[in-house]
Amino acid sequence: MCCTVVGAQEMENKQVNVRNRDDPATQDRGQPIALDVAVEKLRKLRDERGRYNPFPAPAKPAEKETA
Repeated sequence: MCCTVVGAQEMENKQVNVRNRDDPATQDRGQPIALDVAVEKLRKLRDERGRYNPFPAPAKPAEKETA
């Protein structure tokens, strides 16, 4: 399930920050996207009755193991 976060900076820039509450990798502040782009993606998801995440999180670099 996705949630949309809108803070003062996002409101000023007409952007949203979309996070997947079930994915711990996306719980931190991600890259904001334009509001109209987010709305377009969500409408497409609704119209297709999709079950995919239109807002995939960028891959995080692997942590180095210490010996």
